[in-house]
Amino acid sequence: MCPVMTGTTLTIRTGARLHFGLFSDPRPQGRRHQGFGVMIDSPGFRIRAQAIESSELCKVSSAPHIPQDWYRSRIQDLLERCQQLFPVTGQCLHLDILEGIPPHTGLGSGTQLDLAVADLWLRLAGQQIPIPELAHAIGRGKRSTIGTYGYEQGGLLIDQGIRSDSETGSCRFRAELPAEWRILLVTPQAATGISGQYEREAFSRLSPPSASDLEKLERFLANLENHPCDFDVLSETLRDYGHCVGDLFASVQGGRFCHPACFDIEQLLNEAGLVGIAQSSWGPTMAGLCHSAEQARELQLWLNSKRDELTIHIVAPRNLGSEWNRSK
Repeated sequence: MCPVMTGTTLTIRTGARLHFGLFSDPRPQGRRHQGFGVMIDSPGFRIRAQAIESSELCKVSSAPHIPQDWYRSRIQDLLERCQQLFPVTGQCLHLDILEGIPPHTGLGSGTQLDLAVADLWLRLAGQQIPIPELAHAIGRGKRSTIGTYGYEQGGLLIDQGIRSDSETGSCRFRAELPAEWRILLVTPQAATGISGQYEREAFSRLSPPSASDLEKLERFLANLENHPCDFDVLSETLRDYGHCVGDLFASVQGGRFCHPACFDIEQLLNEAGLVGIAQSSWGPTMAGLCHSAEQARELQLWLNSKRDELTIHIVAPRNLGSEWNRSK
């Protein structure tokens, strides 16, 4: 066991994860849980942490807009696991959650929070292990590793997929996206995506993709590898890949998209001339790829004039991993 190290304050800042859908090849040598995603600069977690000596594992405070009960329960469970995996005598983390990612909106809040807190636990004890190893130890990345490698590196990421449950997933491809691009996040208010037990049951009920669908999906990923910073290629891939994966998930999420309002969002953005539109993960957040901040602002104003029950944010691609600040 390591002794607790007090006196140092660490602040971590993460991005959020957009994931455009998983698919699995059921053939003998096929890989499960392939897919791609993009890290974005906002929303993200910003957590200030200090190690103190206490019999408790954590003390959590947060900004008024943060759903503290959800975070507190998750953090407590995670740190109990960390104390078993990486024991530190008497260490208690005092965590102040300054900014957060809304849970169950398709932005990967669980992975970013778990990795940030586990990373803080280790760093404040004077330890550090590679992020993929940390994710595996705490049970993240069992399907997708986009959030794990996004936490570590940022960028556009393609999942390698796995052939067996004993295999650890890896990143097949990474690229940095142009800094001037923007992504419009559009979320129907009061809607949430599938998570937890419902998510596990949904995956268990999925039918395998056809050979023609597998061929199309693999072609989309290969095209991204060959043209990662081509705006038109990424836009068309978001649309076509999203439609194909959405149709594969239609039986468990109620259609190509998870919520009726998502169909309306796609139609509105299409009317405005946007091509690259896709649901992130289980939704309900829809993402639209824009050339520039100016185009994104114009679309935001136009959407607000059409519908008033949508939450709309403009974000940039995030081409770096988690950021750290240390103070005494």
